[in-house]
Amino acid sequence: MIFYITESIGGTRWDNGKKHKASHVKVGIANDVEQRFKEYNIVLPYISPVRKYPVSKSFGRNLEKMFKYYLREFRLWKSECYHVSPKEAIFFLSRCYISSGQVMINYLSKRPEKGDLFYLDSIYFGKKIPLFIIKKVRKFKKDSIDRDFSIELIKDWGRKKTKAFYGERYDFHYEEVIEDKYNFSKNILYHFIKRREDVIQNQINLWNKYNDENKDQISIEDMIEFFSQQMFWVLRDYNLIFKNNKKKKKVFIRDFEFFEKKLKSYQSLVPGESLGICVRRIRARYFYSLSWMLDTKGSPSKLKSDPYMFTADLRYWTRFSATPKIYKSLLSNKY
Repeated sequence: MIFYITESIGGTRWDNGKKHKASHVKVGIANDVEQRFKEYNIVLPYISPVRKYPVSKSFGRNLEKMFKYYLREFRLWKSECYHVSPKEAIFFLSRCYISSGQVMINYLSKRPEKGDLFYLDSIYFGKKIPLFIIKKVRKFKKDSIDRDFSIELIKDWGRKKTKAFYGERYDFHYEEVIEDKYNFSKNILYHFIKRREDVIQNQINLWNKYNDENKDQISIEDMIEFFSQQMFWVLRDYNLIFKNNKKKKKVFIRDFEFFEKKLKSYQSLVPGESLGICVRRIRARYFYSLSWMLDTKGSPSKLKSDPYMFTADLRYWTRFSATPKIYKSLLSNKY
């Protein structure tokens, strides 16, 4: 599945008998995004997505529900359209990802011999961060096809290398809507990724084992989900190390700190539990994470010692309630 966010769609609204200009974005999931936008183009010519993220069906459905639950004040009737800008929608989506222990990773795939370039979304540092390239290679010379995965960490990158990856000699911008398609920086996270290189390589070895045993093919959604979780810890480490460095940009620091708060809460309830199990437990209850963090009514838990209901039955408010400032903070780091 693909979760998408459209560019701004223009329109008008009536308020107190007066006509006002308004715009909104639409979010949703689809198996075939190209076909979906061909259908949209019948009514709205030239409209295109500003973001397309491969997701599992269950995660995509929950993202749709989180938009409806938390952005109720911005929702256009009962549709999947919201009176926010594309960048505000991307910002909120990133908060949803972090609450689930992931960050927004995407990929470029132009030519098979070049492999797939995986990168961190520009919402975090202002530019897309190239992370690594995954290629298909032959395990043995006698193999008839390339079916094993190999990884190449990226350290240095820039506009020229981006164009070379695309196979282009000149700049072409016709596909992009809200940012330059060549908007890549060098990999400022290289040394943090190196720390997790063994974990990543072990997973790639496991995927290759599945290929050797002719099991189900590894999907791009599987890859994106795994890398999104690994890069979550990379950004978490980045924030922890540079927390007091005023010269370094912090990325969604409050969301990462709240994840740490939930982690410590669970570890105090179940001492001795492995980190992996603790994190899986948190991820299983990510939907209401922003509510526990921001809802003015507080947590509905009956146990003060377990505000995030790890050991108790899950209870929740039927509506997200927040002040105007908190609503705005869902969409921007200015508040």
